[in-house]
Amino acid sequence: MKVLARRNGFSLVELLTVIAIIAILAAIIFPVMARVKDNANRTACMTNLHQIALAVQMFKTDNRRYPDILGSRALAPGDMFENRKDDYLFPEYTKSSIKVFHCPSSKTANTVDTATYYRVPGDANSEVTVFAYSSYECFVTGAVSGSPAQYSESAGTAEPHYRPNWAPSTSAIAGSGLLPYPVGTGDTAALQQNDYERQLKWRNPPGDTVVTWCAYHESRTGASVDMWNGVAQVVFLDGSTDAIPAKEFEKCKWRARPKKS
Repeated sequence: MKVLARRNGFSLVELLTVIAIIAILAAIIFPVMARVKDNANRTACMTNLHQIALAVQMFKTDNRRYPDILGSRALAPGDMFENRKDDYLFPEYTKSSIKVFHCPSSKTANTVDTATYYRVPGDANSEVTVFAYSSYECFVTGAVSGSPAQYSESAGTAEPHYRPNWAPSTSAIAGSGLLPYPVGTGDTAALQQNDYERQLKWRNPPGDTVVTWCAYHESRTGASVDMWNGVAQVVFLDGSTDAIPAKEFEKCKWRARPKKS
């Protein structure tokens, strides 16, 4: 007489218990992995910014001035790197225009899209077109959309991050949000004069002058600066870098100073 061996399977309770454990582990691990990836991206971004500051210093040593733009000006093929290569860092001072000028956190994947901004506030003759793939030249924003609402990245609308000439010297430029220098009296005027000197249009600006920054570690849920979270990763002329809260930095931009100074 044959006796069939009894096969024991999972009960419904056991199966649900295993699923619950997996779900709990996933809920714990995924946020941790996301933070690890974000920290790695921030570190890579800081490295890029430091390399850019060193390249800017080498450019100044060779040319006795700072570059008009950081990456590559968007010109016709054949003209991009030859006729105007003395205007920007690549390829003389940086080996890669892809890795060095692109933040890993940026969602801009198309390397041929362009963005336009003014090198001099309010001066239409200073318009410059650059590759939007360059994360540190400007920040490309589109309309607020989605749920939760976020600024989308699309070529065309650019907020400049590298601009040797930030402030007008004699009068305010309508719509630029920049004040004439100097204004005020006493300590206020002295402080504003120090801010005015911290621009790359001068031959020897101080080491805490802002070179550029990365906004791809910010979380923007609206047009108001008070609706921005995260940090702006900033590099200064002496090569030092700092992560400054987005709300704090975006209110003063090029006037910001390192927290440690």
